[in-house]
Amino acid sequence: METRANLVTVGLFVLLVIAAGFVAAFWLLRGNESDRQAHLTVLFPGSVSGLVTGASVTFNGIKVGQVTKLSFAPDDPSQVIAQVMVDGETPIKRDAHVSLGYQGLTGLATVQIWGGSQGAERILTLDDKDRLMWAERSSVQDIIESAQRVLGKVDGAVGNVEQLIKDNSAAVGDTVRNVKTFSDALARNSDGVDRFLASMSSTGDALTKVGGRIETLTADVDELVRSVDRTKITSIVDHADAMVARLDEASKRVDGILAKIDGIAGSDEGRGVILKAGGFLDEATAAAKSIKETANSLQVQFGEITAGVTRLSGSGMRDLKDFVTEGRRTLGTIDRAVGNFDRAPNRVIFGGQGGSTPEYQGGRR
Repeated sequence: METRANLVTVGLFVLLVIAAGFVAAFWLLRGNESDRQAHLTVLFPGSVSGLVTGASVTFNGIKVGQVTKLSFAPDDPSQVIAQVMVDGETPIKRDAHVSLGYQGLTGLATVQIWGGSQGAERILTLDDKDRLMWAERSSVQDIIESAQRVLGKVDGAVGNVEQLIKDNSAAVGDTVRNVKTFSDALARNSDGVDRFLASMSSTGDALTKVGGRIETLTADVDELVRSVDRTKITSIVDHADAMVARLDEASKRVDGILAKIDGIAGSDEGRGVILKAGGFLDEATAAAKSIKETANSLQVQFGEITAGVTRLSGSGMRDLKDFVTEGRRTLGTIDRAVGNFDRAPNRVIFGGQGGSTPEYQGGRR
């Protein structure tokens, strides 16, 4: 019994010694590791979504430490202070950059440190209070915050739509019924819709053909205008101007003839003649006025002909030339008649070859 008790005591003692050895070894290893670690403070402006205690700290993509503590800045709660522990041999320069990063699609955040100039001072050699780095806003943070704002707006819009539908449920129901009625009407008149579409297609084809004809007509008109002889147009216009000038001269001579007739009518002998041939004088005066009005009308018409002659070509120009020739002959005849009347109006009125005016002898009482 006594021997068994000694064996148990010895066993417990051996176990205690082994456990103490493990504790001592662990403590020694942790002490050496702690001597190689360095503290660093990182200040983040804004949200640090996904960053937790124990998150990785990388330098140029290599893990060099982890986050040990997260807290708010005492003077500005919008800023977050991250206490990190990194390898003391890490060559982090004072002008290095730091920002929040994310690992793939998992959403786990990390503290990313990169860059730094070659000649800058190592930040881990400074005092603990000077080991402060200001983090930059990363594009991922901007995207996340923008997505959160957009989702918030979408949520609000969806809520407004739900409220709108809820407040106008009766009107929405009527609209749905009207749409159903319209669709049923379309289904009943599908044959008519097909015919309408077919007619529209035929109309489009016809319009295409008309467009081609219009293009051909335009080309023909252009060719017709180019084929007009400008020399002939100039000659016709000159003849028309000469004809108008002669008509104007004839109208002036008619005015003179009318004045002479008025003089004859005012004399004593003229009164007797008028009593005998008053009706003929009226007819002659009317004829002279008619000649003048005809000349004025021809002058206006020739002005219109001159303006539109440039649009004529081919046989139209020949017809106009023949018309001008006949007009010139007619004006020559009118001019000769007016000249004869001007030289011997009594011969025209009373006939005969003499140049004297016949006298009227009143009857004896």
